Amino acid sequence: MCKKYFKVCTDHLDTDRIDINTAAVSGIVASGIGYSQFEETMSAMDVPIFREKYYAKIQDHMFNEWEATAVEAMEQAAAIEREAAIQEGRVFNGFPVIDVFADGAWCKRSYGNNYKAMSGVAAIVGRKFGKVLFIGVKNKYCLICARAEKRQEKPKSHVCYKNYEGPSSGMEATIVCEGFKESTNMYGLIYGNIVADGDSATYAKILASDPYEGYVVSKIECRNHVLRNMCNKLRALGKDTKYPKVQRKHITDEKVMSMRKVVTTSIKHNKNNPRDIAIRQIHEDITNSLNHAYGDHRRCKDYCCSKDKSILSSTVGELEHSTFWFRLKVILNSVASKSRSLLEDVDTNAVERFNSMVAKFVGGKRINFASRRSYQARCSAAVVSYNTKRPLYTLHKKILGKSPVGSLQKLEGRRE
Repeated sequence: MCKKYFKVCTDHLDTDRIDINTAAVSGIVASGIGYSQFEETMSAMDVPIFREKYYAKIQDHMFNEWEATAVEAMEQAAAIEREAAIQEGRVFNGFPVIDVFADGAWCKRSYGNNYKAMSGVAAIVGRKFGKVLFIGVKNKYCLICARAEKRQEKPKSHVCYKNYEGPSSGMEATIVCEGFKESTNMYGLIYGNIVADGDSATYAKILASDPYEGYVVSKIECRNHVLRNMCNKLRALGKDTKYPKVQRKHITDEKVMSMRKVVTTSIKHNKNNPRDIAIRQIHEDITNSLNHAYGDHRRCKDYCCSKDKSILSSTVGELEHSTFWFRLKVILNSVASKSRSLLEDVDTNAVERFNSMVAKFVGGKRINFASRRSYQARCSAAVVSYNTKRPLYTLHKKILGKSPVGSLQKLEGRRE
């Protein structure tokens, strides 16, 4: 034996890279998996890994880094929105005014009727540059508290992430309202117009909270949601057995899409006209779309319809005095009442894309990350990914204080 002691390192000693365990945990979050999936993958390659207890320790540190990086990304996004608003002269009482998108998502799929998720997230996205400005997460469950309650014991000292009581469906409105109330303190901004879906609860809560003294927030409804709801209601009416089949059979996909086309064509034609005239024209076209779809073209505009301005079908005459026809008109009148929003010709795709990013980071909502802190941190990771397009590169750069090198830089560079 040489009787010499020396150190054998299993990782790079230079400071251009973070250590391999930290890198592994950051990759686990970025790929939307958990420890068990990582363990299975590495076992298939016969590569030994750290124990779950050590993983939890590193994970907690990395969650702090993801959340801090997300805050920086949102501050940068707010700065460019603020600068653009000042240049456009949109200022109220010294605060730049911007338009935003808002929407929420939950940690598990509801399939339209099961709104019992333990955690939910909502985001506010700037309309001009399409980057996340605010994110909030609400949790109805804490694993440690739940276990202690089951054993009828006092919970041990811990950081509790349970921060919400009430129905899961109310999480979105609560979070978005908080974002509006904090906008002046966080960024010195006023969110003047909110573009959102047809959920009236969120807007009502914002108005009730009155976040900006002397300034009333306006709502613009998402074009896609208005059109989809219209089509869904028309199709549902065609299946409603309260009405005679001889009437319901007239609700076909062809007729529904014909009415939808009138709406989209009218928006496209009138969006550059003077505002008051455009709103009136869109309203008239939507209310007339029912007659147009069923062959009465007497009041059709040339840009919506190329057919003779006459009655080409007897369907209107057969239905116009029925309750069924009245119900059809109610649906179309409801859409026409949103002409002001439709003129904006805007959708919430920007925030819907963020929701898709969240779903990717939480394993497609097929893994339960809502027991403790994981869901909240993964939503922050989604913010970094959405705002920067280079999540791991941005995270590692913050940890190291300089740009990382190697395969990571090449991979995320190709994806931009």
